[in-house]
Amino acid sequence: DAGKVAPYPNPSAKPKPKPNPNPNPEDIGGALFDARSLAELWCNTVNTVASGKPLMDIRAATDFQIAAAPAPRRYLVFVNPFSGARKALRAYNNVVLEVFAQAHVEPLTVVTERAGHAQEYVRDLDAADLQAFDAVVAVGGDGMLYEVVNGIAARPDAAAMFAAVPLGVIKGGTGNGLAVSILKEIEEELDVLSSTLQLLKAPARNFDLSLVTHGAEDSAAASTVHDAASASGFQAATTKVNFLSLTWGIISDIDIESERLRCLGPLRNDVYALMRLINVRRYPGKLWIYEAGSAAATPEPKDGAPTLAAAAAVDLPPLSEPLPLGQDVNGRGWRLIGDTEAGESGEFISVMVLQCAWIAHDVQAAPMANCGDTGVYHIVVLRGRTSSMRLINMFLEIEDAAHLRAEHADVVEYYKALAYRIVPETDRGIYSLDGEVIPYGGVQGVILPSVARILRSGSSGQP
Repeated sequence: DAGKVAPYPNPSAKPKPKPNPNPNPEDIGGALFDARSLAELWCNTVNTVASGKPLMDIRAATDFQIAAAPAPRRYLVFVNPFSGARKALRAYNNVVLEVFAQAHVEPLTVVTERAGHAQEYVRDLDAADLQAFDAVVAVGGDGMLYEVVNGIAARPDAAAMFAAVPLGVIKGGTGNGLAVSILKEIEEELDVLSSTLQLLKAPARNFDLSLVTHGAEDSAAASTVHDAASASGFQAATTKVNFLSLTWGIISDIDIESERLRCLGPLRNDVYALMRLINVRRYPGKLWIYEAGSAAATPEPKDGAPTLAAAAAVDLPPLSEPLPLGQDVNGRGWRLIGDTEAGESGEFISVMVLQCAWIAHDVQAAPMANCGDTGVYHIVVLRGRTSSMRLINMFLEIEDAAHLRAEHADVVEYYKALAYRIVPETDRGIYSLDGEVIPYGGVQGVILPSVARILRSGSSGQP
């Protein structure tokens, strides 16, 4: 056409080859590498990296090599359909399973039908079948993982199973202290998708548990962990294993008693917290702690097969026996936390025995606790005389750990400990262990450092 100028021909230019409509998947270069193969390459490479394979097993994507799809990971997944205002199961089906499919995860899904279902399932599972899974994952609140942990703990091979099979958690309930602690550390959103992706990308890191002995309401109700019987010491005691917290006082009151206001939805905790802060309850009793001191806790080797009790940081006397007070040269030993060392009872507003930084999405109770990997308890005690208005202001900023500021040091105390004992001197009160109520009375616990593993990203802890 007149007015159009033909492009100047480049004599060195070579005609581009036409794409092969049926490329050979083994062809590794040039135009024959189609878009679908490239997408599959990246998908397989990312999944291989996320599954923890060594780098030598991954072919370089920049060389346009077909990365072999990694072997599927097998997860045993427990879903509490009642968690998260009954939304956990829907989130699992609509979000988690979709991501699992892309990540080559083959889940065996157990939708729990009743309280204790998950605990019974893992307790009774054949050892070979349990070890065949790459992880045991809880979808729901902290109570779901609490069931899983206590189910494994009730096995005669508990210590071996905790070491062999990592735990995992996906945020799906209203109480998600552990999941929130993990997501907060890596600065991710507090939602199901972020929690799922974190799980898939994370290595298995050391995870502390805690062996807790409490008085049973009657001997028929006693249920002792098989390999921890020596830690309880008397028949009318029950032993539990937990990973998050034990609370006594205002925190447990709010956590448990706010259920009567469930009709208010998420507002129930705030409304009931205000009621309790205006009308403050004080609980007389005694608190002993085994101070961590300056030396790392190293359990003394014990004869026989490894057990949970053998992994305890210190030997814990039975609840019925007095504690030997005093510290060694490293500052380790039993100490009474009360008004005087002579043994008078104290009045406590709150006692929190913590293993994770967050115990709820808006309660950062102990930032130093990280994600259950410090090898010690972080104990926060609130006692003394103070006004309701001061307590309200303190709790309004608890998301920023304002209660631990120096200005509150006259009423808030912080300790690192390897063990504890609480003996209340009132018949009315509540213990909340990982959000679950346990019988009221004498209770004690000892840390089990690095006895388990959990799928968790972040800088703290050892993979």
